[in-house]
Amino acid sequence: MKKKVLLFFVIAMLSIMGAKADVIPSSYYSEPAEGTFYLYNVTQEKFLNASGENTSLTTTPKLITLTASGTAYKIVSTSSKELKIGYWGNHRLWWNGTGDTEAYKWYFTTSGTNTYKVYVTLTTAITENGVTFPVGNNYMNSDNDVPSLEESANDWALITEEGYSSFQSGAAGKKYTIIAANGDATSLITNPSFEDTDVSAWTGGVRKTNINTWRGNGLCDYENADGSDATFSQTLSNMPAGTYKVVAAVRGAIGTTATASINGTAGSTITNKEFTDNVQINYNGVQMPKPTFTSEGFNTATYALGWKWATATYTLAADGNLTISFEMNGSGFRGIDDVHLYYMGDAENTYAVAYTDGVSNTGHAVTCDLITDNPNKVWISASDITTAASAVIKNNFPTTSGWQGFYWVNSLVLYDGYEFTPPTDKTFKAVNSTLYRNIDAGAFATICCPFQITGGADGTFYQPESLTNGTLNFETVETKEGGKAYLYKASSAVTALTGPGDALLASSPVANGTGVNMVGTYTNIDAIDYDDYVLSGTDLYRVNSTVSLKPFRAYFTIPGVSSARIAIGFDDETTGIKNLTPALSEGEGAVYDLQGRRVAQPTKGLYIVNGKKVMVK
Repeated sequence: MKKKVLLFFVIAMLSIMGAKADVIPSSYYSEPAEGTFYLYNVTQEKFLNASGENTSLTTTPKLITLTASGTAYKIVSTSSKELKIGYWGNHRLWWNGTGDTEAYKWYFTTSGTNTYKVYVTLTTAITENGVTFPVGNNYMNSDNDVPSLEESANDWALITEEGYSSFQSGAAGKKYTIIAANGDATSLITNPSFEDTDVSAWTGGVRKTNINTWRGNGLCDYENADGSDATFSQTLSNMPAGTYKVVAAVRGAIGTTATASINGTAGSTITNKEFTDNVQINYNGVQMPKPTFTSEGFNTATYALGWKWATATYTLAADGNLTISFEMNGSGFRGIDDVHLYYMGDAENTYAVAYTDGVSNTGHAVTCDLITDNPNKVWISASDITTAASAVIKNNFPTTSGWQGFYWVNSLVLYDGYEFTPPTDKTFKAVNSTLYRNIDAGAFATICCPFQITGGADGTFYQPESLTNGTLNFETVETKEGGKAYLYKASSAVTALTGPGDALLASSPVANGTGVNMVGTYTNIDAIDYDDYVLSGTDLYRVNSTVSLKPFRAYFTIPGVSSARIAIGFDDETTGIKNLTPALSEGEGAVYDLQGRRVAQPTKGLYIVNGKKVMVK
């Protein structure tokens, strides 16, 4: 029996969800020798990733180095750090930078055709940071870095760089790569995002640099001098049998067209409308109407306009070549960017999935041609959805991310004028939150946000305090809670309101006030109830006809009052007096100037009404 010394360090364990990749055939396994190898766990069908100080089992291999140690071999990472048994930060395989003792060493023992058991034999129990390793053979046998006295899952093989490269070039290797990426086959395309100036892997078409770019990145642009059509294509060899879907962002001059195809099978033809089209693919890959506000992730808002998805699907009956192409027709600018390829599945398994609400995408790539007419749409999925350029889409509520009843939202991004309907079965938190809304300097507005407002608003927030002598008085508030409605006076122009990171958000609006309530909404209200009040300018008006209300605003319920208008006061001052309740007892409602003289017909300026300062505008 041969003995080969091995030393290991494990910092983190990466988990790859999804179906297992095809096993790498034993014909690619090698005998140990000095040199560089990939260390492959045959049972787990994963590689030891020994990059720097980190070791873990992943589907993406990293080279390790075998060096002779007497009659045995020890393993070091490519950074020449030896690896051994030990314990630090919940990891039992860890780096030893200065040396070790014989008791710590890992050994290879053959168990089949070029496969090995990897273990440490301890004749005396050892303790590292309070964790004791028992006497006996401690095997490196699982995908969670914990040595065990059991031999299960402990078959390892060495694969050379040349062997793995040979494996990858075939259909089996490409399927392994695709499945490791949960069905995303984009990595097999050469220069899919056109970031590289060398686009020789693509045939047909002309690339222009530094033109109107998708998310500030590279773009292939067709502007043939003679206005001729062009077909832009790339052929991938030795692709595994199964169903594929290609997705790309396209746009162009008015009347030009783009049609995606796989092996000659075309998808729907896209007719471009240049930048006049009120449609965009936003920075996280969702196609939607253009919001009022500057689009994040693009060089300018204009660059976001006009993009649409060109898609096609095709089933490859047997392993073979796959040609993806884009027919770009018409005279003038024709652009394409961020090509994605998805492996939807074979005869037995589904890998990538098209998006539908509530999709169970755990272990599957989600194709990125997402389309909505509402930029505030909530996307419910089993886990995070990534789209163009591997961005995690906004307003995505993964059902499996909840902990203690929470949804964890990567980023909540809301636009004024569009409805927002979050799930109500759980509370939720967001890494960050933004509501894009324009409020002019000096203007009054009602605001109701799902998140606590901590940034973007240079002004004063108020909530109802009391109704006295026909005036609704407001008090200043410092903390603007999520879900509560507030009255806001802008000191300077507002374009976006922001919230704190990782903060608890409100799934539904909460009324603010006692007796007199501000009632907020996240959705459109087609008709406010009669006798409720709405803000217009600096007045509250009683509703006596059909009045609608946009999302993220509020109306007022004021029981026992029937005035057409109501004055609103802030910290002992009011914005107007022409709307005071007329049915006042003698002496009430009288208007005086600042010298104490009664005024019958006040003009603009400050006056005293019911002992309070009143500003007539």
